[in-house]
Amino acid sequence: MDRKTNSDLPVEEIFDKAESELYRNPFRENFQILYEAVNALDKKQRTVVVLFYFNDLPVNEIAKITGSLNSTVKSQLFLARKKLKKYIQTAEGKGRLISNEV
Repeated sequence: MDRKTNSDLPVEEIFDKAESELYRNPFRENFQILYEAVNALDKKQRTVVVLFYFNDLPVNEIAKITGSLNSTVKSQLFLARKKLKKYIQTAEGKGRLISNEV
């Protein structure tokens, strides 16, 4: 059987899959902001974020896939988290986030 697992899919296909799920969720505006934030990252950071958070791959596997050191993957994740946080805080300041509080 020639079935692709998530780790076999290119990053773009994983994003396409996530984007299709986006429109079925009541908090889709929040997911849209997250999608935009991840897309705003440079390619290296976007790749490690997608592999780590969307594919649940450990750092050592991501390092093998990207041909990087574990420490480089960790650094890219750290920098990406900082950028994502800033992007999301900016969106929150503009009133774009939907709260799930009742």
